[in-house]
Amino acid sequence: MARPGYERVSDVKDDSDVTEGASAASGAARKRRPRKVKSLSQLEREVLEKRKRAEERERVRNKVEGLLWVVVSAFILWYGDGKRNFVAVVATDERIARNWLAACGVSFALNTCIYLYLTIWLGAVKGSKEDWNISSPYAIPAGTVLGIFTFFSFTIAVWPVWFLLSPLVAFALLLGFVGSWSAVAWALGWLRGSWSGGRKAIKARFSG
Repeated sequence: MARPGYERVSDVKDDSDVTEGASAASGAARKRRPRKVKSLSQLEREVLEKRKRAEERERVRNKVEGLLWVVVSAFILWYGDGKRNFVAVVATDERIARNWLAACGVSFALNTCIYLYLTIWLGAVKGSKEDWNISSPYAIPAGTVLGIFTFFSFTIAVWPVWFLLSPLVAFALLLGFVGSWSAVAWALGWLRGSWSGGRKAIKARFSG
């Protein structure tokens, strides 16, 4: 059996080993913490970059689709019924339902005013980034109802001429209209940004 004095010395050594191990573990933990924060920030940056790339791809795809619908609608306006262009058919063909065409024109004009107000005035001229549902809560529902009525009234008006192709013609012209005005709004927004940037550069140059 070991002496009691030796037992106490071994106990002290064991306690010192445990203390040294705990301090070493805490020191290692303190050293590892900045690495965890750094890896988390890198992960956040990667997520933000992926999100930006996805938004950019979505924006480019929308612009390409809008351009394609503008091309399709331009072809419909040029081709018409194969003998006359679209404007000539709508203006002179006796088969067109004039009452429905007039109703379509009124709803189309009102819908155009709403669309111009949202895209041109708020978006391009004033440069508003606020959501349309907040800045103009009644514009989107009113534009949706008018757009649906425009689509069906135009389809009924030109049905005697294009028959089953009438809904496709109305749909293509509607999307071509939206794509063309989106391009106009983008061009005006770009000009507004270039103009404001030029003014700031001139002011900074002369003030300096």
